[in-house]
Amino acid sequence: MARPHFRRFWVRVLPDGRALSQFDPKTGEYCGYEAYPGPVAQILFYAITPRLAELIRANKDVAEASNLPILTFEIAPGERSELYRKGTLMLFPRRICGFCEAEFDADIAICPRCLAKNQWYCGTCDTLVEKPLIDPIKKQIRCPVCENTLPRGIRQIQCIGEFCEEKIFTHYVLNIGSERHIILDYTRRR
Repeated sequence: MARPHFRRFWVRVLPDGRALSQFDPKTGEYCGYEAYPGPVAQILFYAITPRLAELIRANKDVAEASNLPILTFEIAPGERSELYRKGTLMLFPRRICGFCEAEFDADIAICPRCLAKNQWYCGTCDTLVEKPLIDPIKKQIRCPVCENTLPRGIRQIQCIGEFCEEKIFTHYVLNIGSERHIILDYTRRR
């Protein structure tokens, strides 16, 4: 099951100068002050560094180092602010080779490492069939070599499997007074 994928984190700066961070910078532990009720002077968003990403992953969360820009939001004294995060589940179709276990993009039909591919096998003439005959009316797939003598169905030998890689990309919603800010920490892949 997919978990939130962090590429950025927030820091709340209180009016007295103290800072509350989403992740502890020394341990990478999630601190979770989303529902902080007190006054806030600033909210900063930082990119996750390689070291912090390593610490976060050690705490069983998913994080990736990024070079996203620092974002700063000033909050006037007495102004209300609300911060929460949402996740977007993205599915990326992938393939896996049953022989060498290589994973590759779904638009590639042949394993790039060992050149395995899904094939059709005819038990009657004991051959692999490159281009089988497809009968959509009878919903059969047959061997073109045996078609004239003994028409029989053929069997697919499945070497390449398909699956979807799941990632939950996190984005933040920051409401300051009547303004709403959406802070994305990802870009969509094709």
